[in-house]
Amino acid sequence: MMSSIYARIERKGPQAATRGVLTAQVWDYLRRAFAIGFGA
Repeated sequence: MMSSIYARIERKGPQAATRGVLTAQVWDYLRRAFAIGFGA
């Protein structure tokens, strides 16, 4: 499920994929935080 969400956000951009909920800066932070948390 996470890979599907990542793919959609990367394909459309964070603001379009989340209808304005995520900005590019917030998505960058979350992506890095998830990578650390999930050991990627």
